[in-house]
Amino acid sequence: TRVHTRVDVRLNSVVFLNQQYGIILGNDGIMMMSSDSGRNWTVNNYSRDLKFTSASFIDEQNGWVSVDSAGFGKIFQTTNGGYSWQSIFHYPALRFNSVFFRSIDSISLGCVVGDGSGIFTTVDSGKSWILRKAPRRVNFYSVYFANDSIGWITGDKGVILKTTDRGANWYSMASGTNYKINAVNFVSDSIGWVVGDKGTILKTYDAGG
Repeated sequence: TRVHTRVDVRLNSVVFLNQQYGIILGNDGIMMMSSDSGRNWTVNNYSRDLKFTSASFIDEQNGWVSVDSAGFGKIFQTTNGGYSWQSIFHYPALRFNSVFFRSIDSISLGCVVGDGSGIFTTVDSGKSWILRKAPRRVNFYSVYFANDSIGWITGDKGVILKTTDRGANWYSMASGTNYKINAVNFVSDSIGWVVGDKGTILKTYDAGG
């Protein structure tokens, strides 16, 4: 069913916090919110130089979005389900494309990735961030953690990176493709998929090896 919103900009990401409440992120400072399972959407207009690229929530109240702000990477945080946002981190000349958070023992672990082989991690809900060394110099588009230690990043030229120590160190994995890989998702610690350009779909049964 097509939903009409009167919005004509690119929409980049959608996340639902429960069966009723959802958030859509877009270009030109557009963030949309629904409280009726997506039947109707309220459009919130932020600064037009903000491109909201992805969102990650650990519960119905606490979440983060990655932002490309005219080439500057930014992270915004909400503690009230997206009704208000605060800029908590920015990095010059590096676009942020994907953010992921996971709550472990009352600690929110996070990772954001972007252009120019940018990888940043946090272990304090985003109060402080550490720039990590990437083994490949490409743009990164997606990050996902299956638990508090193991995670993956995907990017240009078929690049898949893996960490087993909360993102402190990353190493390259053989993907068998040279196409851009746009997204990664896992349903367990070992079973997951990546998808990319030219119809690329790859599945692993062993966490990528």
